[in-house]
Amino acid sequence: MNEPCHKTCNFGRLQKLKFYKYPAILLNNHIGRRESGNQRVFRKAKVLLVNPWIHDFTAFDLWSKPVGLLSIGRLLSGAGIEVSMLDLTNSVPKRKSDGTGQYSHEIIPTPPVLDGILRHRRYKRYGIPYTEAAHRANSHRRPDLILLTSAMTYWYRGVAETVDFLKRAYGNVEIWAGGTYVELMPEHARENLDVSRIINNMSPSQVANEVFDFLMIKPGARWSDPDSIDIYHPYSSDHCFVTRTSFGCPMNCSYCGSHTIHGQYRQRNPESVALDILKATRRGVRNITFYDDALLAGNSCHLKNVLDCLETLLPPSLRPESASSKPLAFHVPNGLHGRLMDSECAAMLARWNFGTINIGYEFDDASHQDDTGGKIFRDELETAVANLRNAGFGPERIRAYLLCGYPGTKLADLTDAIKATVGAGARPAMALFSPVPGSRDFQRLFSDMKVAGEPLLANKNIYPIHSGFCTEDEYAALRIAIQILEKELISRGSVPDAPVMDILLRELEGVKKRWNPYPEAQNSNPVSGMD
Repeated sequence: MNEPCHKTCNFGRLQKLKFYKYPAILLNNHIGRRESGNQRVFRKAKVLLVNPWIHDFTAFDLWSKPVGLLSIGRLLSGAGIEVSMLDLTNSVPKRKSDGTGQYSHEIIPTPPVLDGILRHRRYKRYGIPYTEAAHRANSHRRPDLILLTSAMTYWYRGVAETVDFLKRAYGNVEIWAGGTYVELMPEHARENLDVSRIINNMSPSQVANEVFDFLMIKPGARWSDPDSIDIYHPYSSDHCFVTRTSFGCPMNCSYCGSHTIHGQYRQRNPESVALDILKATRRGVRNITFYDDALLAGNSCHLKNVLDCLETLLPPSLRPESASSKPLAFHVPNGLHGRLMDSECAAMLARWNFGTINIGYEFDDASHQDDTGGKIFRDELETAVANLRNAGFGPERIRAYLLCGYPGTKLADLTDAIKATVGAGARPAMALFSPVPGSRDFQRLFSDMKVAGEPLLANKNIYPIHSGFCTEDEYAALRIAIQILEKELISRGSVPDAPVMDILLRELEGVKKRWNPYPEAQNSNPVSGMD
């Protein structure tokens, strides 16, 4: 054990910390308490990382992991701090072979501001049931500090409930909140989260330094190389590994909040990314997911460097073209830039066993593309799809994201985009529009509206319907129409001149007949097959 660093000891400050019952002293990464008889008992400082519950009408685990929070945890572990994880969403009873699955959920009351907007969905808490969460919390030693992350702004009620749960479980422990919601709406978070501190505009290393200062810890000579620590060490599951090769995006689309969250686009060291993936494979992980906003930026050279580094590190049985019965599978849930999908890039993705390729198309109308950033046009989508098909991707593995409910567009614009997508040979996938604080569109369109003060109204399930873009029945019919077109696309390879509107109108009549009228006296949403 290292000698005490008396210069860092501050008994007065330690006595003021809410979670200390006795005066304390510091020994590097250990906290000591003076017990009876003036005897000092030392223990490691402990930080608990918490991923909160989700409150929403729908939620599905697409390899979701709090990568930013885990990055902070790795830095703290490297300094010798005891780090553990309480992930309240880590409850998927049955996963698919690719590592995705449906969260466990419990029905909860619909917030009054949303009541009656959706007739056929129930509001739920997604994640670990409350009683099981209490049991898991009790299994952790009382932490000295809790770091709580957040995701969607309209999930903030789940974050608030998590704060209340943590206070019940651990008493008056210091809680710091960060993450996407806090980053995008810090003032709203201060008003609605009963936490000790709001953390925004900080990198993981800056947050780690704040933690060291708070716990009065000087890492000193025992500081480890953070890259030598498995970033997922707080988890015991092996269904997937989520990482990033970069942060932010070099583009500046009007509807996106990436610049607000991540600032200037920057890339990670390829070898560091490859080492993280290698450590995951040693735990038996075979599903690797990239959550970059712009994975192909730089003409995919950065991704190529990452994969080249990985190939030199992997054992022969896990390299491309191996005959392994459990090969690595790569996934990219975010939309890729189709303009950058040249033949070389498509061949690289095919060689490394990438799953479904999602291209961010958003609009077919060229004027909407110009107004929002000019990311991709129809001819570029067609070229990207052709390159993927030539590389060996079938139509079932190529999708194009289309924005549903974007301000200024109509339902006919979306059906035109669906028609263009299936004509190009890609599956259409509706990406429900949600106003993102910090984006140019939000500042231009929503700053003076009610949605700016109540994130619940920005819910992707709510906004397209609440804004008048489409009715709930029309949205349900759209989903069915897309499923019909997907089946035809997979069987035929492409569907030129698809009669999208005719299919939509036909299915709309079926939806209206199938659903019962919403009882006005009923205060909660009836169950339907929409989930």
